[in-house]
This record gives sequence, structure tokens and C-alpha cells, in this order.
Amino acid sequence: MKKIIVFFSLLFFYTSAFAISQKQLELLQIVRDVAKLTPCKNGKTYPDTLAAICLRESSAGKNLIGDFHKNTPITEASLGVMQIKVSTVRYVALYTKKLKWTQKKSDKQIANLLFSNNRFSATVAANYFRILIDYRKTYFYAVSGYNGGYYNYTYYKKIIKDLRYIQYFVKKGVLT
Repeated sequence: MKKIIVFFSLLFFYTSAFAISQKQLELLQIVRDVAKLTPCKNGKTYPDTLAAICLRESSAGKNLIGDFHKNTPITEASLGVMQIKVSTVRYVALYTKKLKWTQKKSDKQIANLLFSNNRFSATVAANYFRILIDYRKTYFYAVSGYNGGYYNYTYYKKIIKDLRYIQYFVKKGVLT
């Protein structure tokens, strides 16, 4: 019982200090769990990186639409907790056996999945990052590539900053 009280006291302190809600932490845990099941060619997984990307891209689920402009179809926006475009889902499906089924879905159906299914969004993102790591060879270029570029030092620095928050939560046992 004492351990439970200590855990929730620590959880309250950490979430208050970094303004992250319990719901956001649960989402970050889902992203980490999916990432742990998605190894690159070298066998390494990147749960902390994917959680940091989720934190950066959607504020861990607070902002589900990005890159959306007037007179632009929603299917061309970055969507969901990992801010993925429908075109990215289609690209990742070409290289990921377990996502081949998405090739039979319409753009609107995929957009709806990105909005409504956090595990699907995390699966696509983890496989996209796996592809980036496998082909770009360096961590820097893989992280840069997640946000639409080969060399994106500004984005990379932000991810590294968010990565420190994630690693802090992992170290304290808030995320596993």
C-alpha cells in the first residue's frame, strides 16, 4: 500500500512539474510499447525517441491535426498523435508486411484511423522510423527525416530536448 501511495505521489509531482496529464502519459506508454516491438535491421528499437516525437508532434495527443490549411483536403494534413500523413502510411505499407492491408483502404479511411486509433498511428510511426534508421544510417538523419527533411537540425534539437523529458520519466518509473 505504501508503494502505491509513493508511486501516485511521484506521478502527481512529475506530471505537475512537466504539465503532462495522466492521459498523455498513457499515450506515451502506448507509443513506447509499440516501438519496443519494431526493431530495425540492427535489432535496436527506439521507444524513447518515438515517445519524444509524439510529445513534439502532437503534445502527446493534444493536437491531432497539423499542416492543415483552408481549401486543403484533410487527407493531406498531418494527422493523429504521431502527426502522420496518409501518403506516409501508403509509403510505409510498401515496406511493412503487417501494414499491407492499408493499401486497400481509401484515403479517408486511413485518415480516420490516424485520428481514432493511437496504436495504429504509433505502429505506422515506429515502422516509418525503422525505415528511416535502416536507410539513412545515422540517428540524426533518421530523426530529421521524420519531420520531412534530410537535414533538419532545428527539429533534431527539439527532439533531443523532449527525449530528456521522456528519459526522466523512464528513469523515475513513470514510463516503462
